Amino acid sequence: MHRHFSDAFGVGNTDLDAAQMLKDVCLDTVSICTPTATHEVILKQGLDAGVRAIWCEKPLGRDVLPLQRRVAQAVDIDTSEDYARVTTMVEVNVRADMRTREGQ
Repeated sequence: MHRHFSDAFGVGNTDLDAAQMLKDVCLDTVSICTPTATHEVILKQGLDAGVRAIWCEKPLGRDVLPLQRRVAQAVDIDTSEDYARVTTMVEVNVRADMRTREGQ
Protein backbone atom coordinates (compact mmCIF):
# COMPACT_ATOMS: atom_id res chain seq x y z
CA MET A 1 0.00 0.00 0.00
CA HIS A 2 2.84 2.44 0.73
CA ARG A 3 3.98 2.11 -2.89
CA HIS A 4 0.57 3.32 -4.04
CA PHE A 5 0.92 6.50 -1.97
CA SER A 6 4.59 7.03 -2.84
CA ASP A 7 3.77 6.74 -6.53
CA ALA A 8 0.75 9.04 -6.20
CA PHE A 9 2.79 11.76 -4.47
CA GLY A 10 6.03 11.32 -6.38
CA VAL A 11 8.10 10.07 -3.43
CA GLY A 12 11.02 8.17 -4.87
CA ASN A 13 12.52 6.58 -1.77
CA THR A 14 10.31 4.76 0.71
CA ASP A 15 11.17 2.37 3.51
CA LEU A 16 8.94 0.55 5.96
CA ASP A 17 11.86 -0.15 8.30
CA ALA A 18 13.37 2.84 10.14
CA ALA A 19 16.72 1.10 10.63
CA GLN A 20 16.98 0.36 6.90
CA MET A 21 15.99 3.92 5.99
CA LEU A 22 18.71 5.32 8.26
CA LYS A 23 21.26 3.07 6.52
CA ASP A 24 20.08 3.98 3.02
CA VAL A 25 19.85 7.75 3.34
CA CYS A 26 21.81 10.43 5.21
CA LEU A 27 19.11 12.46 6.95
CA ASP A 28 19.25 15.85 8.66
CA THR A 29 15.92 15.39 10.44
CA VAL A 30 13.80 12.45 11.56
CA SER A 31 10.16 12.68 12.60
CA ILE A 32 9.05 9.74 14.74
CA CYS A 33 5.31 9.23 14.15
CA THR A 34 4.93 5.62 15.20
CA PRO A 35 3.33 3.77 18.12
CA THR A 36 4.77 4.87 21.48
CA ALA A 37 6.40 1.51 22.16
CA THR A 38 8.73 2.03 19.16
CA HIS A 39 9.89 5.56 19.97
CA GLU A 40 12.96 4.77 22.07
CA VAL A 41 14.32 2.26 19.55
CA ILE A 42 13.90 4.62 16.60
CA LEU A 43 15.32 7.51 18.64
CA LYS A 44 18.43 5.40 19.35
CA GLN A 45 18.72 4.41 15.69
CA GLY A 46 18.51 8.06 14.66
CA LEU A 47 21.15 9.12 17.18
CA ASP A 48 23.42 6.24 16.14
CA ALA A 49 23.04 7.28 12.49
CA GLY A 50 24.12 10.84 13.27
CA VAL A 51 20.78 12.55 12.71
CA ARG A 52 21.05 16.03 14.22
CA ALA A 53 17.35 16.89 14.68
CA ILE A 54 14.77 14.39 15.91
CA TRP A 55 11.08 15.18 16.34
CA CYS A 56 9.01 12.67 18.28
CA GLU A 57 5.22 12.71 18.46
CA LYS A 58 3.10 11.46 21.32
CA PRO A 59 4.79 10.55 24.60
CA LEU A 60 8.50 10.00 24.13
CA GLY A 61 8.16 6.57 25.68
CA ARG A 62 6.71 4.43 28.43
CA ASP A 63 9.86 3.56 30.34
CA VAL A 64 12.04 6.23 31.97
CA LEU A 65 15.38 4.38 32.14
CA PRO A 66 15.84 3.71 28.39
CA LEU A 67 14.78 7.28 27.65
CA GLN A 68 17.31 8.65 30.14
CA ARG A 69 20.00 6.73 28.22
CA ARG A 70 18.84 8.30 24.94
CA VAL A 71 18.90 11.79 26.46
CA ALA A 72 22.44 11.16 27.74
CA GLN A 73 23.40 9.84 24.30
CA ALA A 74 22.05 12.98 22.61
CA VAL A 75 23.91 15.25 25.02
CA ASP A 76 27.21 13.34 24.78
CA ILE A 77 27.48 13.42 21.00
CA ASP A 78 30.72 15.02 19.84
CA THR A 79 30.16 18.76 19.57
CA SER A 80 33.38 19.49 17.66
CA GLU A 81 31.34 19.98 14.50
CA ASP A 82 29.28 23.06 13.74
CA TYR A 83 26.34 21.46 15.49
CA ALA A 84 25.45 22.07 19.12
CA ARG A 85 24.54 18.53 20.11
CA VAL A 86 21.31 17.00 18.83
CA THR A 87 18.02 18.85 18.78
CA THR A 88 15.27 16.62 20.10
CA MET A 89 11.63 17.67 20.37
CA VAL A 90 8.48 16.00 21.64
CA GLU A 91 5.07 17.06 20.35
CA VAL A 92 1.42 16.11 20.82
CA ASN A 93 1.66 15.74 24.56
CA VAL A 94 -1.41 13.79 25.71
CA ARG A 95 -1.50 14.97 29.33
CA ALA A 96 -4.55 17.10 28.56
CA ASP A 97 -6.40 14.09 27.13
CA MET A 98 -9.16 12.98 29.50
CA ARG A 99 -8.28 9.29 29.04
CA THR A 100 -4.71 10.05 30.16
CA ARG A 101 -5.92 12.08 33.17
CA GLU A 102 -8.23 9.25 34.19
CA GLY A 103 -5.49 6.62 33.81
CA GLN A 104 -7.13 4.73 30.99
